[in-house]
Amino acid sequence: LLYENTRDSRGGWQSEPKAAEVLREEQNRRLSPREAADWLARYEQVVADAVARPGYLGPATEPAFRLLERDAASLVVVAAAGAGVSVGELRRLASARRAVLQAAMPSLTRPRLAGNIRAEPSSPSTSFGQPQRPSAPGREPPGLAF
Repeated sequence: LLYENTRDSRGGWQSEPKAAEVLREEQNRRLSPREAADWLARYEQVVADAVARPGYLGPATEPAFRLLERDAASLVVVAAAGAGVSVGELRRLASARRAVLQAAMPSLTRPRLAGNIRAEPSSPSTSFGQPQRPSAPGREPPGLAF
């Protein structure tokens, strides 16, 4: 539980409302090496679930996976700071994961520039191109089991 506040008998808050502030702080909190390693392990499973779901990886999901890959690249360094986690092994897993994602989304491995769309700065962890508008909804994302 990160935050809790209840209303009093007159309908006012018992404490000063600050849920948004608490959530912002939690979103920006640095993960511990163990939390980073756990996140990376869960993300590996998310990628495996996504690859196993025919037609799931494509233009509609590519922007999310590009952001997840960026997060994963930054967490390798954090996770490696913890005892028992090898930087080399984390980088090997990241390389294999990117290869799987790129194989599943081959049209997204090339940068796309058109008209006034500008390319995003490249990340050392990805070679995905510009996001396209999402296609019609209808594919549910793989779930996370924590």
